[in-house]
Amino acid sequence: MKVKCLTLVFCLIVLFSMFLCTSTNVVKLGYADEYKCKSSILIDAGSGKVLYQENINEKLPIASIVKLMTLYLIFEALDNNQISENDLMQVSEYASTMGGSQLFLDANTSHKVSDLIKSVVIASANDSAVVLAENLAGSEENFVVKMNDKAKELEMDDTLFVDSTGLNEEGYSTASDVAILSKNVLTNKHYQKYSKIWLDSYTHPSGRDTELANTNKLLRKYENCIAGKTGTTEKAGFCYTSLSNNNGFELICVVLGSKTTSERFDIAKEMFLTGYANYKYQKLYEKDSFYKDIKINKAKEVNVKTYFKDDVGFVVGKNQNVEYNEVFEKSNIEAPLKAGTIIGTLEIVIDDEVVAKSDVIVKDDVKMMGFVDVIKKITEKW
Repeated sequence: MKVKCLTLVFCLIVLFSMFLCTSTNVVKLGYADEYKCKSSILIDAGSGKVLYQENINEKLPIASIVKLMTLYLIFEALDNNQISENDLMQVSEYASTMGGSQLFLDANTSHKVSDLIKSVVIASANDSAVVLAENLAGSEENFVVKMNDKAKELEMDDTLFVDSTGLNEEGYSTASDVAILSKNVLTNKHYQKYSKIWLDSYTHPSGRDTELANTNKLLRKYENCIAGKTGTTEKAGFCYTSLSNNNGFELICVVLGSKTTSERFDIAKEMFLTGYANYKYQKLYEKDSFYKDIKINKAKEVNVKTYFKDDVGFVVGKNQNVEYNEVFEKSNIEAPLKAGTIIGTLEIVIDDEVVAKSDVIVKDDVKMMGFVDVIKKITEKW
């Protein structure tokens, strides 16, 4: 009887473990007690779906991970043509006095935006971050206002920025909010332009060189790692956020408050390996692939070809097969339309939850019907 009970218990444990691996619900990783980090999260970089979590809503200092928001605003300014990569930015006396990781910029010297960005991405240069902030907003104080405004826009509701570097530890965020920020920055083309550079050097106007070594050591420990940002202060501990790509399946992990620098990378690698072992990305449509012909009001062509603006897919348990519905909502628009115009949105729905979506666009200009076209259309109905 005792043997039978033990066998039953063992079977229940196995079944429960299998449920955790295949469930779409959020589950917890088992590393927390071993590694002692304060907070962590793993999400799908595409949808933002939370796959694993540990204490993700505790407000904590995040050290230099703050610089991701600094870069986010700089990248927006680049995309909006407010600044260019070749613009020169001048170093203030204040910026030149930053401690910690830095490019060792001399006051009153000028440096290209691209070089300043590179030094922040690779080496987490505090002085470069301040130079970017001051030159974009007039002062670091003004820039911090923009940082907090952007945080509200991104619904990072438990975040407060107090500087552009993270050196001031009065600011705070959460693993959940950092994941949102990372999803917007680590996947950005401007960030990934420099994120995998291991070693580089920068020649100052004076002729001296500063070596740049990547703070993201997971690049050498895990081949799927393509971007990351570290942060370390006495109060924050050792923090890290990272992006990995496994055959197009991208995951983001955040680790806050680990005890040592190596532990944050070990935890991140463990999270990525566990994520890929238990989840899969089910791709439905590729970016730029054909969707279907759609009738556009007043268009010269009867049927207009449409295409997906982004990849369409969703994340499920590795051993799961799910049923989904496609819901297309057409925009209330009419010809003429320029190439790239969004004409609607396709949503993938599972159990009343939107798990993926993409705008649907036209790749070519859509011309409006002329007088002859209208007459022809009328006569065809006779």
